[in-house]
Amino acid sequence: MLAKTTDSEFYSPFMQYTQTYNSKTVTGGLRLLIEGAPAMQYYTTTGLPDVSYTDVFAYAPKPDPNATVAARYFYEWLPNLGVRQQLSNEWSLNASYSRKTGRPDWGPQASSFAGAEAAFLKEGMNMQSVMNKIQPELVDEVDVGARYPAGKLTVVPTFFGFWTHKKEVLVYDPNVGQNYYQSNAATTGYGFELEAIWKATDYLTVNGTFTDAAEVYDSNISTGTNTTMYIGGKQVPYTPKIQAKGAITYHAYGFEFTPIIRYVSTRYGLADDSQAVSPYAVVDVNASYEFGTKLGLKPMRINAGIMNLTDRRYIGAISVNEDNLNSASYYVAPPRTIFAGITANF
Repeated sequence: MLAKTTDSEFYSPFMQYTQTYNSKTVTGGLRLLIEGAPAMQYYTTTGLPDVSYTDVFAYAPKPDPNATVAARYFYEWLPNLGVRQQLSNEWSLNASYSRKTGRPDWGPQASSFAGAEAAFLKEGMNMQSVMNKIQPELVDEVDVGARYPAGKLTVVPTFFGFWTHKKEVLVYDPNVGQNYYQSNAATTGYGFELEAIWKATDYLTVNGTFTDAAEVYDSNISTGTNTTMYIGGKQVPYTPKIQAKGAITYHAYGFEFTPIIRYVSTRYGLADDSQAVSPYAVVDVNASYEFGTKLGLKPMRINAGIMNLTDRRYIGAISVNEDNLNSASYYVAPPRTIFAGITANF
């Protein structure tokens, strides 16, 4: 592939204001994000010699009239608002809202067209029309939570929700016979998270987190002129509903020992909630000892541990990662792994 592109441009003026009123703190702001997408011109490479990018234009490559994209600008207002209220010496409440955005994937979209240009042109689609199918993704996020630190116990419960708009997903268009990105999905997410820390004794600390969450597609997705993917109400791929983590730390006289257990519930490889991946639980163990000042180094610490102590066999990552609705690649997680090291400050 051979192309020339102009610069991407980003302008982001913003204003933020924070004020404290007795036991209440309020912060809010507004950001205007102006994103300039580059102009692109691709060239046919037939007959060009194998030379550097700088030198190849001396051979007058022919511009491909179907593979040109005009520069475009996107404008997004991104507000945020947060409130924190101290109810007592222990209890506090907080709530926040924010809108965020993500940059579209221009490169893979251009590659999809260049790799099957004839198939796209047969359906009356040039690179410009293919590029027009992706836009900056938006997400609105809200959360409401509390914090209770009292004595040896700290508890942090949080309820959260989010809504994505113009979500960029890789879908298969049967009319073209190709996969390419489209910003035509929307999802709704919501959940609850609980974090707790308990200092049981001077030598023993217990902590853990529990999350129950969901992210589902708001509706079915059109993948072509007359084709639809029926995924409305389905859980987004690679997203577990339940996650939990617990740890107990023993620390005394410079020595620290921490067993950890992690749990992840069922995940799905595809957007129709097929290709389910079994849940798993994994045990890790970490240990360290701080020697104090030795040989002029302070402090010097030796660390060691075992990840996946029971050598559990399970699927770790799924390459779908929310943006591919048709196929997925699965990667085996690392087996039992032993590590050790020494750290010191000069």
